[in-house]
Amino acid sequence: MKYISRKSGLLVQGLCMGLLLLLPGGLPYTAVHGQEPARQSKLPVWLERVFDQLAVSKSDTLYAVRNNYRFSIKPRVGISVGIFSFDWKQGGERQEYVLNSAPVCKVGANFSYRNLTIGFQRDVERLFRGKQTNNAEFGASLYGTMLGGDYFYSSSNRYTIRSEQDKDWHLRTSCFRSRRLQANGYWVLNHRRFSYPAVFTQSYRQKRSCGSVILGLSLHAEQLELDADALPDELADRLDASEYAREINYRSLNVGVGYAYNWVLGRRWMLHGSMLPSVSTFKRARLKFSGHTDPLSVDQVNVGGIARLGVLWDKSRNFAGFTTVINMNNLGRTPVDISSFYVRNRVFYGVRF
Repeated sequence: MKYISRKSGLLVQGLCMGLLLLLPGGLPYTAVHGQEPARQSKLPVWLERVFDQLAVSKSDTLYAVRNNYRFSIKPRVGISVGIFSFDWKQGGERQEYVLNSAPVCKVGANFSYRNLTIGFQRDVERLFRGKQTNNAEFGASLYGTMLGGDYFYSSSNRYTIRSEQDKDWHLRTSCFRSRRLQANGYWVLNHRRFSYPAVFTQSYRQKRSCGSVILGLSLHAEQLELDADALPDELADRLDASEYAREINYRSLNVGVGYAYNWVLGRRWMLHGSMLPSVSTFKRARLKFSGHTDPLSVDQVNVGGIARLGVLWDKSRNFAGFTTVINMNNLGRTPVDISSFYVRNRVFYGVRF
């Protein structure tokens, strides 16, 4: 009889537990599943699916994991510099000049949701000194573990020109004006272990050092104008007025293969380096002179590339670091050898939530 009553008691307890499991809120979620429920996003379902496809959820968690926080905000300071180099022959003599834009210093902030980053920035001279400038720069980026990219637009009319033959000669002038537009995309082959977002959007954390081969596609458009009416006499004396171009227009579509590596140093620090050389599959370049327009041709394969460098300090909700992105392009070789460089440096501090 004691055995029957004990068995009946166990049966009653089992029925009660079953009813509790069927009732909503009968037992805590952790008692059933062993973990807290995932936080529900307020974004549309289709947008969440887009981010999931870019993020690739099947990552090797021994190497890279997504942060527990979806959002982050990071104030930043940026300095950008544009460089042109010219090499041609004039009157049988070789001429080499380098055109450096005045550094553009901007302050602003980025707001990130997972791998998507948008932000704003203001020119320091305009913000604190009230000085009007013609320098402008803006862009956006979407860094996913497998697919991603960025684009930027910049313009400037403040340059310093110097001669490579006469090292002591240089001249500041506003007779040049440049406009750049570049869009870059990438595909990471080892996306399960290597993470671009770990250094550029801080939405992932690289746990172990790892690298990957990357494939790239980029669209590049560039224009450099010379205002002949504002040309300083000191510079006009060095140039043949009948030979120098008033305008350079360049368009290209580039493909490339490169390599990227994240080097994890301890629990808090990480270094990043990547190089993506590219060749032009389509290119159109023109030199506009005072009375005619000539093509800017290439005698050999037109080579360019993108280099990225970064240092990151990461401590759970807080992080800081700096990144450098260098865009390199050869615009043509005949009749003038022209190369273009654009360097973007960023220093930031961020908080996740």
